Amino acid sequence: MALDSLYIQGLRNLKPLELNPAPFNILYGYNGSGKTSILEAIYMLATGRSFRAHHHHVITQGEPHLILRGVIHATDAAPVKIAIQKARNNQHVMKVATQEVASIAEIARYLPVQALHLLNYQVLQESPESRRKMMDWAVFHVEHSFLEQWRGFNHLLKQRNAALRLQNHPQALWETQLALAGEQIHLLRQRVCKGWLLNAEQFVLSFLDLSEVKLSYYPGWQVENTLADVFNQNLGRDLALGYTYNGPQRADIQVKYQNRLAQHVLSQGQQKRLVAALLLSQAQWVHQQTAVQGILLIDDLPAELDKSAQQQMMHVLSQLGMQVFLTCVEEDTAKAFAETLGAKLFHVEHGSVRVIE
Repeated sequence: MALDSLYIQGLRNLKPLELNPAPFNILYGYNGSGKTSILEAIYMLATGRSFRAHHHHVITQGEPHLILRGVIHATDAAPVKIAIQKARNNQHVMKVATQEVASIAEIARYLPVQALHLLNYQVLQESPESRRKMMDWAVFHVEHSFLEQWRGFNHLLKQRNAALRLQNHPQALWETQLALAGEQIHLLRQRVCKGWLLNAEQFVLSFLDLSEVKLSYYPGWQVENTLADVFNQNLGRDLALGYTYNGPQRADIQVKYQNRLAQHVLSQGQQKRLVAALLLSQAQWVHQQTAVQGILLIDDLPAELDKSAQQQMMHVLSQLGMQVFLTCVEEDTAKAFAETLGAKLFHVEHGSVRVIE
């Protein structure tokens, strides 16, 4: 799906505005002008949350709520209207084709969005939860049963952990259901990671020329044993901890270079390029598996990648088959990017946007 139009009202310093994006879009302007807020609006429309802060911090001062509306289309389908309204009191309304929906997942499936910004360049340095979220983005879009499976597993996990905190032995029925649910989540993740990580290693080789980067999926336990056996064997430890130590809630993507964790070996610049390659390869692979056009948001590319990496990125973006929104500060840089990609150029200033012909 591609975003044909975007309406934003009540978001940070942006004035009410409407955009009609192209396949490639470059937004430029000084820091604080509102460029990143436009990317944030697209991300929120697709995921229901900001990549920068909790939603009540993003609503314009003095406004009771923010409103985001979009029209998306695929080449073989009629346009679909989507909308989100979020209030300061946490109440929200979400609509698809004028009908209210109960879950943001019903919007997210229409609009796969991947974002490259300052915070997720640090994913190698952060806890496994960050890499697990990155992995599960692909699993959600490729394996449509994943979300329901994950919710069911988490419900059972909370029951087991509550029993462990009270120093009670979890009921056998919970153990069996939890183990089966965890094994199923592992199988879904394993199928996705087998394809994505192979694609990612090839992508890394061409993007960074690092042939010794190895990517692997860790399920959260040693799968030579069933998860039910792991629960039984480690019950004493789990009772002492007050929570379930092993399981898919501890899954990770391990990134190694020359058999050492990449974050301990590679420079900051190399790590940024590696993370970019992971996310771009993931978006590419999901597009290949689902035939759904996604959206790629890239915030302040020149600040995060050197000129060589930027040129490589332009080449990759031109071949991804995704709709792209990219921000930068300098006008000359923006025009160079726009010329390379054949992009639509927008100037953002004081919360307003105008098209540059």
